[in-house]
Amino acid sequence: MELPDHDQPTQRIYGRLRRSGWLIMGSQQETDDILEDSVRTRFKELMHAHTERSIDVEVFTLAIGAFERSLNNRPKVAFLEQPSTKRPELSRDIRKLSRVERISLALLEVENFSLEEASQIADRHRSVLEAALSRAVEMLRDHALPEIIETEWTSLGRA
Repeated sequence: MELPDHDQPTQRIYGRLRRSGWLIMGSQQETDDILEDSVRTRFKELMHAHTERSIDVEVFTLAIGAFERSLNNRPKVAFLEQPSTKRPELSRDIRKLSRVERISLALLEVENFSLEEASQIADRHRSVLEAALSRAVEMLRDHALPEIIETEWTSLGRA
C-alpha cells in the first residue's frame, strides 16, 4: 500500500507504520485497513505540521492509538497472520506476547524510538515499557531478533 503523491520520507514513515502495525495487530490487511480508515486522512497534515514533538512521534502516536482502539473492539480470538518471512515459530511466539509487549517491541526494538518517545506514543510509563520489552526479548530469545528486524521486518515495512 502506498500513499499517492507523497514524497519519499512520507512513504518511508508509512512503511514503518505498516511494519509496526503488523507486529502489534498480527495482520497486514487489518493494519492497512486501520491506516486507511484512521490515519491516512490526518497523515498528510501531520507530516507538514510544525509541532514541539518530532513528526515520527506525532504520526506513531496517532497510529498506535488507532491500533489500540481496534484491538479493544476486536473479538477475543484473533490469529496472527503469517508474514512473508515464513517463520511460523516466530509468529507463534509473537502471538504469545501481551499487547504492551508487542507495542514495546515495535517501538523500542524495531523502530528504535527512545524510551521517552515510546512512552509518549504508547501513553504508558517508561518503566512499564522497559519491563514489557525485557519480557518480550526474553520470550523471543530463541529467534535471531536483531537479524530478523534488520532483514525481514524491514521488508515488511515497505509501502
